[in-house]
Amino acid sequence: MIVEETFSSAINSMSLGQLKDYIHTVGKAANQRLREMENQGLQNSSAAYRYVKKQAEGEDYAFSHTGAGQIKFNLRVRGRSFDELRHMVSTIDDFMEAKSSTIGGIRDIYRQATDTFRENYGEDFTKEDYANFTEALSFTLYRNFEHIYGSTLAIEYVRKAEALGLSWEEIEAAIRSTGFTETTKKGQEPSYMAQENALDEFAKNKKEMVNNGESFVASDTV
Repeated sequence: MIVEETFSSAINSMSLGQLKDYIHTVGKAANQRLREMENQGLQNSSAAYRYVKKQAEGEDYAFSHTGAGQIKFNLRVRGRSFDELRHMVSTIDDFMEAKSSTIGGIRDIYRQATDTFRENYGEDFTKEDYANFTEALSFTLYRNFEHIYGSTLAIEYVRKAEALGLSWEEIEAAIRSTGFTETTKKGQEPSYMAQENALDEFAKNKKEMVNNGESFVASDTV
């Protein structure tokens, strides 16, 4: 099934020249933000950066790489159709609007995490708990997970996943495998036991593949 991409009315109303100008100007600024995050060592703390990285590793023509292998937004517009240019503009716009696309936004996320910890735990937590929780909070998915299940279970979940040796990509895939998403509402969520079982299943599959000498890649169900 082919899913037709939809664009905002503002993007749909842009002329060919306006689309190209947006890509050249705003796209350049977006690439500068990527470089700033890398220079500050914050790329792993930004959900926006991780999303761009994931897309750039695929076949999306809106993304590319520098000569040094760094991810970037593709600013080459020659020969592109209207819809292709709109897609390129949309990806840049989504990134620029994301809170975690700026250094200040990332730091705000960390401050929110600090407040959450102080509210729920005081000083009764380890540096490892804090580091894991703040990294996880930069995932939109995990922020909703913490909102639905509460901070206590969210931290317990991170600890369990870490003990099982799962990466953040695998943790995210495990959460999604239960049907939980960024938009899941209170009362619609699967049980917390289902979330723990998903972690166990992913860890089991990973262990079996490692033992068989295979490469484990967590599947994305979205």
